[in-house]
Formats: sequence, structure tokens, C-alpha cells
Amino acid sequence: MSSPIAAQTDMAQGVPEPQRAASSGGWLHNSYLASVLFKLGLGIAQMLAAAGLAATSKSQLIWLVAELTAGETQQDPSDPLALWLLAAAQGFSIEAHTFYVIYFAGHGLLNIAIALALLARLRWSYVVSIIVLAGFVGYQVYRFFLTGSPMMIVLSAFDLIIIALVWREYLQERRKRGARGH
Repeated sequence: MSSPIAAQTDMAQGVPEPQRAASSGGWLHNSYLASVLFKLGLGIAQMLAAAGLAATSKSQLIWLVAELTAGETQQDPSDPLALWLLAAAQGFSIEAHTFYVIYFAGHGLLNIAIALALLARLRWSYVVSIIVLAGFVGYQVYRFFLTGSPMMIVLSAFDLIIIALVWREYLQERRKRGARGH
């Protein structure tokens, strides 16, 4: 509140000033919470993918992809997506298999840890999550230049948005703690 007159005006409107300020940034806070929950879900999915991939042999993977694409290849034997998936499964090397198991497990574990720490509002988690997410962005951009996969750019853009939301939330928490004298 800037002055007693402003306070009276705010109260006359029936909305205390702190609530008005919170509601104006409410969609950003909700976006922050949604992105953290998405990261948590993504981390769980990545851990499940790592476990599933670790338990799957190359021949099982080829069989699974063939089964999943069978209907499409029967309708259109030249379907580019189905053919690409089949070729990718057949060309999936032991090195790639190991890489993806480790990548999904590590990335998933970090996503889960970051999300849980942020949801618990642990003071250190804001800065650590920004550093970890920046590392993800750097690695994803590196992978983009190696593979040309547009998915790496999409993931990087999403992580950059989360970094901005986490930074904003961090500043909000610092202001609240400063106002309470902590």
C-alpha cells in the first residue's frame, strides 16, 4: 500500500491490495505450478521409459514397432512415419540402447528431484533448478546440432519458459520472505 488513501480506496473496492497483486500474477503462478507438475510427470514417464527400455531387447523392440505399425503399413505400405519407425528400430544399436536407458533414467530422476524440491518451496531449489534446466538446454541444443532433431529445440524452448517461470517464482518468494523478516 502506497498511502492511507490508496488503502481506503482498495478496501472500498472490497479487495485488499495484496490479493489484487496476487490475482494479477495468478496466471503466471498457475503456469509455474503447471510446468513443475508437467516436469514431475515427464520425469516419471522417463523413469518408466528407461525401465521399459532396459528390460527390452532389440528383437523385442523391432517386434513391438512392427506390431504398432502393422495396421498403418497394411493400409499404406509406403507410409513414411511407419517406415521410419521400423527402420529406426532395426538400426537401433547397443550403444544407442544404453545411451537412451541412461539418458531417460538420469533426466527423469533430475526432473523428479527438481519438481519435488520446487513444490516443497525449498529455498535452494530455485537456483539449482535453473542451473540444471540450463544444463538441459545446453545439452539439447548440442544434440540438435548433432542430430538435427526439431524435438530438441521444442524441449529447449519449454525448458527456457520454465526457467523464466522459476526465476519469477524465486523473486516472489524472496520478496515474501523479506517482507516477513526472514
